[in-house]
Amino acid sequence: MKIKHLLFVVVACTLAVAGCKKPEPIVEPDSITVDPSALTFDGKAAGSAQVTVTANTSWSASGAPSWVTVTPSSGSTGTAKVTVSVEAGVEQARNASIVFTAGKTSKTVEISQAAGDAPAVPSLSGEVTQVELQAEQTEATFKITASNLKGKWTVTPKATYGWVSDFTKEGTTSGDIVVKVSANTSTNDRTAEFTVAAEGVSNVALTLVQKGAASQPDGTIKTADELIAWFAAPTAAAKLGADIDLTGKTFSPVADLTVEFDGNGKTITVKDLETPVFTVAHATIKNVVFAGSFKGSPSNVKFHLAPIGKSYAAIENVINKATVTVTGAAPEDGGGTVAGIVCEAYGPVKNCKNEGKISVDASGKDTWTYAVAGVAGFLGAAIEGCDNSGEVILVAGSPLGRTAVMTEVTMKYDPVSSVAGVVAYAVSDHTHDVTVTNCNNTAKVTFTYDNINDESAAVSRSSVAGVVANSGGDIKNCNNRGEINGTMVTATPEVAFSTRNIILHAAGIQGADYFVLKIKAQKDQNETSVIDCNNYGNINVNTNITASNNAVGGVSAWPAAENASITVIKNCTNSGNITVKGLGKIRVGGIAGGTNSIEDCKSTGNILVEGADPSSVFGLINGFHTQTHTLSNCEATGKLESKVAVNGLGGLCGGIGNAKNDFGENCKVNATLIGGGTEQVGLIVGHLNGRTNAVTVGTADKPVRVAGSVDGVEATADNFMTLIHKASNYTEGIHTFNVVFGK
Repeated sequence: MKIKHLLFVVVACTLAVAGCKKPEPIVEPDSITVDPSALTFDGKAAGSAQVTVTANTSWSASGAPSWVTVTPSSGSTGTAKVTVSVEAGVEQARNASIVFTAGKTSKTVEISQAAGDAPAVPSLSGEVTQVELQAEQTEATFKITASNLKGKWTVTPKATYGWVSDFTKEGTTSGDIVVKVSANTSTNDRTAEFTVAAEGVSNVALTLVQKGAASQPDGTIKTADELIAWFAAPTAAAKLGADIDLTGKTFSPVADLTVEFDGNGKTITVKDLETPVFTVAHATIKNVVFAGSFKGSPSNVKFHLAPIGKSYAAIENVINKATVTVTGAAPEDGGGTVAGIVCEAYGPVKNCKNEGKISVDASGKDTWTYAVAGVAGFLGAAIEGCDNSGEVILVAGSPLGRTAVMTEVTMKYDPVSSVAGVVAYAVSDHTHDVTVTNCNNTAKVTFTYDNINDESAAVSRSSVAGVVANSGGDIKNCNNRGEINGTMVTATPEVAFSTRNIILHAAGIQGADYFVLKIKAQKDQNETSVIDCNNYGNINVNTNITASNNAVGGVSAWPAAENASITVIKNCTNSGNITVKGLGKIRVGGIAGGTNSIEDCKSTGNILVEGADPSSVFGLINGFHTQTHTLSNCEATGKLESKVAVNGLGGLCGGIGNAKNDFGENCKVNATLIGGGTEQVGLIVGHLNGRTNAVTVGTADKPVRVAGSVDGVEATADNFMTLIHKASNYTEGIHTFNVVFGK
């Protein structure tokens, strides 16, 4: 029983244990999908595309070559967007397989990329590799083409060439290779060779051949002896082939040039030459440089000293670097003309330059007329594009009189001594049309009479100017940057002198329109308009002559006759300062000393009066304004100060004549006025000459706008009308001022 019972218990326990066992869990297999399973890329550029990866477990990507990037390269359960990026293709097509693995399973994305562009190939070649120069030529230009170079190209001469002064050493792109050499004075040709090299390309060979002097074209002059021989018989056109030094050589100048002379950019050097190189020219002179020195003293006949004496043909691209020095008084027969380029020009003068000092020293001597200038003494034709950068000086004692037969132009009066940076006399007549265009002076210009006396001739209207001393034709687009100095005094300058009517004009651009006869106008002395010109130079004047009105202007001193005018000073500026000394009677203006129509002009320069006759007048725009001349759209912003009592200081005009006149429309004054006496000082006008003729300043709709100060009293909206003038002749109903306050 016990055994049966035990067996029953064992069986029962076994069944119980079997009945309590849990069931096995169900496990899903690893899975991953990719979409798409293939990607195709263009090889011409880098690119990218997306693959959708879905997995039931964490996954990773492998097998990407260096030119493929997978982002992200791994992930977890779920769906992910994977970016596959490729670099730009190479010369051949290529493939790759990216394997995405999740647990024990994987999927593959096949990548294919088409062939890309072929890699850039470096190249170096010569476009111009051989150059031939004539013996006088000194620069050769080769051309090369370069692309895709890894570095620079370099130029190396195959040997040492003493006649090669410089050459382009290196570069990175296509361009010029410039080789500079000296002129070949031998009779043999010579050759220089160069190699242009760069990494990874073939060298380029360059060859330069310079012909010997013997191989130059016929007619080219290369030596001093050849030039002297040609001077003696100039029957064929000449062209210089080399710089020529005539120092120490004996020769006669060309008496009458009838064939063209082309300097070819070469230089003729002379030393203390006492005559022009070309006495008279009936043919073109061009492209020549003069250097060294001209030096002479007048005798009893007409005196010329310049590289060219008289020309009836064109003068083009002539440069003077030589000094021109004259000592002694000018003769009565024909006077003296001294210039940097030409004494008398009746053909056009174009693109010429003077760089040499031009000086006449007749100190303490009474003299007949001198015309002294940087470029031309007398003009009877147009001048254009000419510049002066050499100092110009005339110093003499006093004038003996006007001088005839100095020019072939018919003028109202015979010339008087005058000095200019560019032209002394640029006067037209009915057969000579003279204009001055695009000319510039940058040098100091000085005119001095230092011993005027009771025996001096009463020769009025001598001028000193930066561009033109005496004009009779339009002046356009000209500039002066040089200092202008004019002095006319007796041996005792501290004493006023009125015995002789000797008048000085000084200006930055134009001295006077005094010598021209009527051509376009109805009256004489009325042919010059000054347009688009600028003065930047300071002007200094010292005179004790009181017989008549001297005149000084930043742009023009004596623009035209007072009684009529068809001319105008228009769109001009002055920023130079004017200083006046002495006891002389004088009219001074920032734009013009004497009257003329003045439009659209601006003066920012200062005027300082250290001494003057009490009857003098000074204005920041116009010294003296009268008749029917206009003055409109002008602006004055400088300082006007007089240390002595004068007849008028005005922000616009120093004095207004006793003639019916309307002026001042749209003008502006913002000036500082100091001194000049207790009266006759105003922001608009200083002195009113009369009480009988109506003078109207500004209009109701175009008034003058004023600001500034008078003797320390600042103009305000309340007091400005008390500062516009203090003229003793002011007469209500005769003198009308249309003025507003403000800058």
